[in-house]
Amino acid sequence: PLSSRIHALASANGVVLAGGGWDEDGYVGAQLARSTDGGVNWTKPSLPGSNINIHGFANNGSNWVAVGRNGYVVTSSDNGASWTQRTS
Repeated sequence: PLSSRIHALASANGVVLAGGGWDEDGYVGAQLARSTDGGVNWTKPSLPGSNINIHGFANNGSNWVAVGRNGYVVTSSDNGASWTQRTS
């Protein structure tokens, strides 16, 4: 689903998220892919910010948090369909 290496993968509430941003040639841009059908089909929600790389996800049952390099933090309250950048 991504044009970079996958650095983070998580699943909750019927949603699978994959994140990355780097490949063997260097930085390719922030990458996040979302699936609601177990990975059969993927969409790429827009991420705010630049020069980031998703390293991890967390879910508390109703909200997602994604973290990346240099203190990058984004949150989603709609199961990963849209994301808002936060101050770390």
